[in-house]
Amino acid sequence: MTSSLQNEPVVAKRNLFALTTDVVCFSAGCAFLDPNAVLPLLLHRLGATGLLIGIFAAVRGIGFNLPQIFVAVLAHRMPRQKPILAWVAIFTRIPLFLIPLLLLGLMNHWLTAKTVLWAITCLFWVWAAGDGLSYIPWMEIVARSFSDKLRGRFFALTQSITGAIGILIALGVVHTALHSSALPFPKNYALLAFLGACVFFISIIGILFIHEPPVPETHQNLQGETNTAAYLKKLPTLLKASPTFVLLSAVQLFCSAGAISSSFYVLYATRRFQLHDAWAGYFQGSYALGVVTLIPVWAWIGEHYGQKTSIRMVAFGALLAPVIALTLGRISPWAFCPVYALMGGTMDWGLWIVLNHYLLTHTPEKERPAYIALFSLLAVPASLYPLLGGLMVPNQHLLTLYHVPVLFVCTALFTGVGFLLAQRLEEPDRQE
Repeated sequence: MTSSLQNEPVVAKRNLFALTTDVVCFSAGCAFLDPNAVLPLLLHRLGATGLLIGIFAAVRGIGFNLPQIFVAVLAHRMPRQKPILAWVAIFTRIPLFLIPLLLLGLMNHWLTAKTVLWAITCLFWVWAAGDGLSYIPWMEIVARSFSDKLRGRFFALTQSITGAIGILIALGVVHTALHSSALPFPKNYALLAFLGACVFFISIIGILFIHEPPVPETHQNLQGETNTAAYLKKLPTLLKASPTFVLLSAVQLFCSAGAISSSFYVLYATRRFQLHDAWAGYFQGSYALGVVTLIPVWAWIGEHYGQKTSIRMVAFGALLAPVIALTLGRISPWAFCPVYALMGGTMDWGLWIVLNHYLLTHTPEKERPAYIALFSLLAVPASLYPLLGGLMVPNQHLLTLYHVPVLFVCTALFTGVGFLLAQRLEEPDRQE
């Protein structure tokens, strides 16, 4: 990484540290209330049904993906991206400090569990919408700041760091807090929420230190496309112009089907093996370990064997997670941990990195904001996967057929289609 930086402009060197601070702290904040291990247990304890947990995750996904197409209009018109990114982060991340206060209100009987459940749900939806609103400006800054090679290494570096920190948080903080007799519910979750909000605040500081990259020469205004409706009419043309983009979007849609089960793995494992909530720390630690070990592998494969190969490997890992849950994961809770390791290295960060690195390399610079927004818009149906999963968890019990969880079978079938589609991808042409 050091040798790569020596030949990079000053903006790249400064933004490498600012963006790394943002990404690492953002990911660390998520680790304190992990959406795949800790948050479902918290919602369950507050009285949420399996369907409600699925709806919560679905709306959170829609809140992230849907706003981006509207932000793309502004991003395409405005040469400066940092103001949008900074203001959205401030107004949607700082309210997360209310979550520990709500949980303490529950402890003191000032609030009911139902009230706290819906308040926390709404706060996370606002946070997810803010993440979606700031996504395109953030991606545009990353694309403008780094060369293709340095961008891939930036993604790998940040995820390796966040993975290592995630392991420490999961095993050193989450497991300890949930296992401690001195921190009965809801004090334990309130502590985790407070620590998460603090780290999110530090991520805002990283955003404020970003140096606005130079505006590319190819950046143009929308040439008469003065409203969102006109901009939306342009999107079908973009699809016709790039069959590769359509295929990449299909790979994203089906490989993201790991979300069908992601919120329910922890409920299944804790019920099947009669586990304490503290086991969420072990599962979360396995997730972070997957980030640390697999993300650098995908980056190395992409650099030496091509981005298409790294996508194929990640797609295979996404398929392998539910397969293990259906087989080896039924033996013991320790044998279930690889499911989380594969999710950490593939379904979430791994898939996001390899697909977006491919996307940024493949798309022309002047249309990049539109393609990034369209990529997220086409992923909106994937936001409904958790809702589909919730329908297969009636009364907080997984629906089974011959003692086999239907939820995991559906996940394997969908991700299997994604793996097959990934075989058709070709190496992208590099955009200078």
